[in-house]
Formats: sequence, C-alpha cells, structure tokens
Amino acid sequence: MARRSGREGVYQAAQLLKQRCFVDHTSYLWPEVAAWSLESINQLGSAMFDHPDEGPGTFLDKLRKQLADYGPNVHRIAADLMVLYELFPDRIGANAKLAAVNSVISSKLIDDPPQMDLSALFAQGIGSTGPHYVGAQYFAFLFYLDFARTALTEGININDPVEAERVADDVQARREQASEARNILLHLFFPDEYELIVGMGQKRQLRKKYSEEAAGETNLDAALRSVRKALTPRFGDNFDWYDPVVQPEWNPPSASSLSEQAGSPAAAVDLVADGSADRAPRVWIEKSAVQGRPDRLSGADAVGSALWSPQRSKTGADIYRFMRDVRPGDTILHLTDSKAFTGRSVVEETVREFEARAGTAWDGPGYRVQLGGYEELDPSLDRDAFFNEPYATQLRELSPNPPIR
Repeated sequence: MARRSGREGVYQAAQLLKQRCFVDHTSYLWPEVAAWSLESINQLGSAMFDHPDEGPGTFLDKLRKQLADYGPNVHRIAADLMVLYELFPDRIGANAKLAAVNSVISSKLIDDPPQMDLSALFAQGIGSTGPHYVGAQYFAFLFYLDFARTALTEGININDPVEAERVADDVQARREQASEARNILLHLFFPDEYELIVGMGQKRQLRKKYSEEAAGETNLDAALRSVRKALTPRFGDNFDWYDPVVQPEWNPPSASSLSEQAGSPAAAVDLVADGSADRAPRVWIEKSAVQGRPDRLSGADAVGSALWSPQRSKTGADIYRFMRDVRPGDTILHLTDSKAFTGRSVVEETVREFEARAGTAWDGPGYRVQLGGYEELDPSLDRDAFFNEPYATQLRELSPNPPIR
C-alpha cells in the first residue's frame, strides 16, 4: 500500500467521486443530478479547449467567463473537477479550497448549492504538490477535464488501473505541463497501486536508487511497486517514502542540516562561492523568471529540477561563472519572478555543458546543474521581507562579499 495514513476521508471522497462521475454519470456534489453526460463534458471541453483565455486575470476569473454561456450541468462538472483538483494538496488551506469550489458554483448554481459540507474534507490533504500545480492551475484542470472526456468517450473501465494509466499517459502526452496532475489522479483513484509522489523526477530517483529491487521493470510505476514490495520487510507495511528513517536512504539530506555540518548558521550560509571544491555545503539563490515560461514550470528544466544558463552573456562576459562553483550537497533557494522564495532544492551533480533550450532567450551553449529533493515553501517568503531590515543587515554580516542589493 502507498496510502498516506490518517487520510482515509480524502481517499474515500476520491473513490466516491470516481464512482459517481465516471460510473454513475451523476455529479459528485449533486448526486441526484445526471450531470456527467458526454454532451456536457464536451461542452466544458469546448469552453476551455476551443476558447482559451490568455489575457490577464486569475484562472478562476477566466473560468467563470468561459462558462458564462453554458448550462448548469457544465458548471456542475466544473465544480466536481475543482473538488478533484483540491483533494490532494495539503498546503492549501481549507478556506482557499472552499473558495475555489464556491467560485464555480456562484455563477449558475447559486440557488442550487450542493448539500455537502466540504469543510472537514478540505481540512486535510495527501501531500505537497510543488509550485507548478498551484501556480499553473489551468494545466492541471485541463488534464483532469481531458482525462474525464477521454475516459468517457472510450468507455473505459475506470476501476481498472491499467486502462486508467493508459488514458492518463495519453492525455499527458497532449498536456505536457500536467505530470503532477497525472500522478495525483492515479494515486487518488488507485492509492494501493500508485505512489503518492507527485514529481516524476523523484519517482525516477527512486527507481535509480533501487534499480535491483525494480526487477527490470521498464514502466516507472510498476518499477516502484516492485521496489515497495522488496523494501516492505525492512521498512514495514505502508511505509512512507518521506519518513525520516526512509528518505535519507534515497534522498540524502546533505544540505538540509547545514548548521550542524558547518558548525553554525553563519558558517553555513555563503551567497557567493570562491570555487573551492573542498568546502562545506553552501546556500545559493536562483533568480528565475517563471511567468510565461512553460519550460520553467514543468519538465526536466523546471524550477527545482535543474539550474541552467548560458555560458556567456551576449557581450561575451563570464557573468554565469558561479554555475561552475555549485557543488553536490549545496542548497538552492528559488526566487521566482523577483517576488518571493517559493522553494528549495539540493544540488545532485556538478555542472555540465549542454545546448540550452531552443526558442528561449538563452538558446545556445549553456550550463546545466541537476537538482533533487525539491521542497515547496509554504507560505512563500516574500522578497521584501527577506531583504529588508532587520534581515538585510544580518545577511551582510554573514557574507564577506559586497552588500546584497
């Protein structure tokens, strides 16, 4: 089993949603209404797929506009999918989850609210989703919608994990920025078959670490099932990959306790390296533009998965030289869109040269550093709070280099 203990209510809700929506074709929130017809699903798909809103505004604001001309059942399906979206995250508050669902309901269903109290259900989640799932909600929601439409169109047995995985993989091939949603959906629907790990990178990390236990399985999820079976005698039934006894074996916290390793917090933090290979782990800040950058939101080069940069500036200056000084075990703090620190990760490998992604401003010879162990900061740490007093003075005292500006 791969379930998170103490979350039986969330798993039960996921099974009930699967039964009502995909088998009975009724609504999860309005079980007396046969809302999940293929016609209504296709209408919701038309509203979102055929009329994407790329203008300003939040996802929820845009969704309300896209659904404005459609009937109540389309809104019911959208509300059910919003519940599905909100089931897994454990770092989104219950009030925020309720507000998202109520935002969909408030347009056409204000006079027909569901007779279901979601407060207790939304008080807990299964695990962390990473920043992309929360920050790019549109992609996850589209994945759930496309999965539902494909599953109903093909008439698959939704209780068969093999069929559900096939459809999920087909949809993800069309929705490349939705790997988290793919893993979340399969875990919620089949918690005894699919790990609660959201990131593909960590799944691959586990398979690499336990390659012998994977027994030659080429399917990533099947390999992890073999690994879990092989390790159960050691770690116990339904063990958690993030248990403090288990995680250090496959994801060593070499930089998670820098103060103990370096002797003191002051000795642990150094924002500019000297290039020395024989040194204590350091903390680096990656300043990354994420908005409007799908390559930084998901995939192998996403924030938290890798650092990458050109080798030289457009004028030929060696301004990216510090990429060559990063070492395995160093911690990376991710400052996204110059607004807030949203996560941290650990360097896994030294820098290597590669051809930067075509079609970006950094096309050409580049540097790449593999990261792992990404952890979302919740709440995120606002840039101004970090760099203003009293912390700015303390940071300057920690570093022998020029003041942070």
